[in-house]
Amino acid sequence: RRSVESSGGSPHHLVPALNWLAGVQCPRSDGTFVSYPVVRVSIARLAGIYNDRQLAEALLHRAGVAVVPVPGASALLAALAVSGQPSDRFLFEGFVPSKGAARENALRRLAGLDVTSVIFEAPHRVVSLLESLAGLVDADRELTLCRELTKRFETVRRGPVAELLEWVRGDKDQRRGELVLVLSPAARGKQLSEQDRALAKALLAELPVSRAARVLAAHTGLKRQELYNYLEGVNS
Repeated sequence: RRSVESSGGSPHHLVPALNWLAGVQCPRSDGTFVSYPVVRVSIARLAGIYNDRQLAEALLHRAGVAVVPVPGASALLAALAVSGQPSDRFLFEGFVPSKGAARENALRRLAGLDVTSVIFEAPHRVVSLLESLAGLVDADRELTLCRELTKRFETVRRGPVAELLEWVRGDKDQRRGELVLVLSPAARGKQLSEQDRALAKALLAELPVSRAARVLAAHTGLKRQELYNYLEGVNS
């Protein structure tokens, strides 16, 4: 451990000198392993938010390792930090409209974004939201569901939208408490070049969204429905 000096020159707190305290598994004499937690500390900014190690959270999720946030200033940043989703650019949507065309339009717009989206949702509407998203995104589009962060029944789970939908449907406990959903960016955002984006805007200026999507699909080779969702987001 070492002391860290403030701008005034006086030590104000102690922090570990290393960003990671390692030692995930250690062997026992009987050949089994005992697991220990890994603690990550960031001095400059919230760990997992806009830094070169945000990939670590994603790898831990894929390995089935629990990722738990230390209580912070807001559920938004706590969820984003442990989500394993890209955090260099993100949109905080908050609560989407509760019903009707406004809700569907909002979800369609989010489905078309090429940045990570952070969404708040009421427990009694989370199944409806996941059902709508599952019909708008690719089968492998990932979502991280964060529930009751920093509380006794905290849950963080990452997976494809359809998989999380079935999980929430089958476990009523996941429909309780405070929920934050972190939706991964649309993959097509990486496939559309700047020229394609410019073409999309030009098409929208002259054509309805459905026809613009058809033309853009023929030009890029991408799926028409995916491009329709993207164009809806651009047009909203």
